[in-house]
Amino acid sequence: MSNKLVVSETDSRKTNENDPLDPRLSSSQYVTFTLSDETYGVAVESALEVVRMVKIAKPPHSPDYVAGLINIRGKVAPVVDMRKRLELDSSVYTLATPILIVVLNGWSVGLIVDRVSEVVSIPRHIIEEPSETFTQSRCISGVAKFDSRLIFLIELDRLFTSVEKEQMQELIDTKLPEKALA
Repeated sequence: MSNKLVVSETDSRKTNENDPLDPRLSSSQYVTFTLSDETYGVAVESALEVVRMVKIAKPPHSPDYVAGLINIRGKVAPVVDMRKRLELDSSVYTLATPILIVVLNGWSVGLIVDRVSEVVSIPRHIIEEPSETFTQSRCISGVAKFDSRLIFLIELDRLFTSVEKEQMQELIDTKLPEKALA
């Protein structure tokens, strides 16, 4: 007798709450935020904290999407303008604009977003692969239909190309005067 589970069309929505291997029961948690009235999410294990806009030091020759560098507990952290990174319309930022601090490639990186919303638990079965529309946006790993809205899931490891990661490392290694990051 085979150990395969066969699910017919009629019972495909049924789940066995006692079966931890049922893929429809597994979920992942995401910190959600908005950009241009759209909702995005990053894996909660990558998120460290949310800080309000602070003084940002803009080093010369940095990529356009890098707003600059900030001091997070004594460490230099690059800050990425996510609107520019995702090629969205720009926005004016205020002192109330949040910076979502995440871990990316072993670094602390700030992501300027419009608003940090909430932590949500998204069942894996409602996450769809990105359509061909998103092929240019290599960092979108999936789209979740969640509570009557779409959440674009960002894979932080794919936010930068290998060349861009080298540029980010150079920015992190930049020695700025203490006053620049105070």
